[in-house]
Amino acid sequence: MGVTGTALRDPLVAQVNDDQGTAVPGALVEFHGTAGVRFDPAAVLTNFSGQAATSVTPGMIAGRYQFSAVTPGKAKPLSVDIVETALDYQQRVGFILADKYCSRCHDPESSPEPVSNYDNLEVKPHPFTDGGTLNKMSGADLTSIVLRGGRALFRR
Repeated sequence: MGVTGTALRDPLVAQVNDDQGTAVPGALVEFHGTAGVRFDPAAVLTNFSGQAATSVTPGMIAGRYQFSAVTPGKAKPLSVDIVETALDYQQRVGFILADKYCSRCHDPESSPEPVSNYDNLEVKPHPFTDGGTLNKMSGADLTSIVLRGGRALFRR
């Protein structure tokens, strides 16, 4: 996940191998993306281990961006598509808060380190993507859950 108009933390790396799986040094790799995406550099030759890397900066509009790494002019041109989501300021703040306060209970992949986590809860919290359940709740109930936890609904 990235931030609009800001280079992604990690470079986009393409690995080019031949049919036998051996790295291909010196292969041209071109990077392409949806409107607004910048690559630095946009085309590069693979290094001795068959890798080509570029820095990626999503556009200024929040949303999903698609990137491609293409090896043109080969008998079997390679094209790999990658999707990245760029967040605006408010979405980024929400992501940070959810990661800090919410994911330990709502993410089945959370670590056992926090005092309260998904694994030690008797009633598992709904994932944030569970629209079938969450869309039926009123805004007041959702606010109460966020402010006071899931048991808030039962303290009326």
